[in-house]
Amino acid sequence: MNEIATDEITYLDKNGKEAKKLVTVLDKKGKPKKVVLTPVDKQYNKEQLELAEQIWQKRKNYLNKPEIYTGYEKEQLKIKKRGEQDFVTYFKKLADKRKASNHDNWVSAYQYLDTFTKGKLMFSELTETFCSDFQEHLLS
Repeated sequence: MNEIATDEITYLDKNGKEAKKLVTVLDKKGKPKKVVLTPVDKQYNKEQLELAEQIWQKRKNYLNKPEIYTGYEKEQLKIKKRGEQDFVTYFKKLADKRKASNHDNWVSAYQYLDTFTKGKLMFSELTETFCSDFQEHLLS
């Protein structure tokens, strides 16, 4: 793939500061001049691209580390993760932890919830509207 040749020009901007800009190199006919890369240039570009991708991946990994987030950001991440979890499974675990007669109430509530949701309800879907609908279902 041929790229268009450019030159870097240094000039003084309106404030008198030195600035640089790229301009397209034109051939004798006034058309943009194409750059022809040698195999060495192509190999160098490939290596530079790989290096850039490694640097980008390291930066991405660094930004995914929880220790760089503020307390608020950590709390938002927890809420987001919790919203992606299944509430029915969570409720089943809670019901299994209960003992004696209280256990039977929890298991019964779990069975109604499981039937109403067809076994799938994410925390993010657990809204006041859902609770009202579930209450109506239980009372009908």
